[in-house]
Amino acid sequence: MRISRFSSSLPLLLVPFVLVTGGCSGGKKKGDVTGTVNLDGKPLGIGRLRFILPSGKAAEEKSAEIKDGEFSVKGVPVGENIKVTIDTKTVEMRAKPEAIERRIAEIKSSKATMVAQSKNAPADQKPDFTRFDEQLKEAEAELKESKDLAKKFRPVPAKYADEKSTDISVTIKPGDNTLDPIELKSR
Repeated sequence: MRISRFSSSLPLLLVPFVLVTGGCSGGKKKGDVTGTVNLDGKPLGIGRLRFILPSGKAAEEKSAEIKDGEFSVKGVPVGENIKVTIDTKTVEMRAKPEAIERRIAEIKSSKATMVAQSKNAPADQKPDFTRFDEQLKEAEAELKESKDLAKKFRPVPAKYADEKSTDISVTIKPGDNTLDPIELKSR
C-alpha cells in the first residue's frame, strides 16, 4: 500500500486549524440550571420562570416551566446578578377547564349530528367517525391535565413577574447549577 506524501502530511496541516477553532464555542459560556420555587413555604404548582441579564435583556429568552415546584433549563448565559421573574398569569388559562369542556361538548354534538344524518345512508357511504374519536380522546386528556393544574394553581404577586420589581437574582456559572430554593411570599 502506497501513501502519498500529501495524505501523510494532512494531519499535520489540520493541527493549526483545530487549535485555532477547537476552543471557540462561538459565544458566551452557558450553564444548565435546576431548582425549586416555593410560595409561602409550599411548592409552586405551576408557573413560568425567566432569567433577565443585568443588561436588561432576557437571557436569550431562556425560561422554564415550573411544575410541582421544580424547574430545569439548559443553556442559560453565565453571570452574576441575573434577575429571575416568576409568573403564573402565562399558565393560568391552562388551569381553567371550562373551555376544554365546551370543546368536548361541541365534538360530541358534531358527531351525534353526523351519526343522525348518516343513519339512512348506504353502508358504503357512511362517514368515518375516527376523526371525532381522536379529537375527543385528545380533548379529554387535555381536560384531565387542566383539572390537575387547576388543583395546583396559586397566583404569585405581580412584583415577581416584573423584571423591575422582582427582588430575586442569581449567579449562574458554567456547567450544572442547582439554585437554592426560591422562596416567594403571597403578601
